[in-house]
Amino acid sequence: TVRRWCSAVKGGRLALAAANAASQCTLAISDVRDGDWRALASGPTVADDTAIADCRAVLDRFALWPALPAALRTRIERTEVPPPLRPGDELARRTEFLLVQGNADARTALRRHAEAAGMLVAEDQSVDDLPYGLAAERLLARLDELRAEHRGRAVAVLTGGEVTVQLPSNAGVGGRNQQFALECARRIAGCPISVLSAGTDGVDGTAPAAGAVADGTTLARARALGLDVEDHLRRFDAHPLFDALGDSVTTGPTGQNVRDLRLLVHEASPRP
Repeated sequence: TVRRWCSAVKGGRLALAAANAASQCTLAISDVRDGDWRALASGPTVADDTAIADCRAVLDRFALWPALPAALRTRIERTEVPPPLRPGDELARRTEFLLVQGNADARTALRRHAEAAGMLVAEDQSVDDLPYGLAAERLLARLDELRAEHRGRAVAVLTGGEVTVQLPSNAGVGGRNQQFALECARRIAGCPISVLSAGTDGVDGTAPAAGAVADGTTLARARALGLDVEDHLRRFDAHPLFDALGDSVTTGPTGQNVRDLRLLVHEASPRP
């Protein structure tokens, strides 16, 4: 919201700058939640319905006023900032937005591979932007429900988007995907479950990895190497542990970003 009100191009202002064009078309590769196109690069060609009061409220809530240059602060306080492109503007009606690629495309590709491997796959998008611990709890519970409904089948829960972490000041090396995978490892010890969590851009936080794979043996193998899983979780230092186990997913930067992918798999269990 603040970026959209402080930029000459965001908040639809790029579209306004090209208002004399007969038509406008935006081709987008999205690293934001589907449909929230205002958030994609802060929406240079997308209409914005926020008010300057919303911008001020964010600056108040996070005590960000001192970070603003004095001239910009004065303009915001006096409402001397040009308005963004508004949803009702005539220009907004002739500005076309086409999504070239997004997280749904990545999920479709992963689902195709999982089904080709014989898994029954269910998608669950209910954990987007949830804290990583709560996301792990919900997705593993959904996986357990799926296993109970389809005994004798390998089942999987597929999800995309992002989980959240709150880093301490002394955080170690890792990112949200490896933190999520390590949290799952703690919960699935000894179970025939595997968890993949990785970023499509090939980068996970401060680590040189896209993410990691955890399974029911992760805890035991970590302990055999003298690694304390709880300590690595507490310090948000998941990468060194997964790297030592050979379970980090390292692709290098992909040059693409359509958010994260997670796949939780329960191996086939015998019928009762």
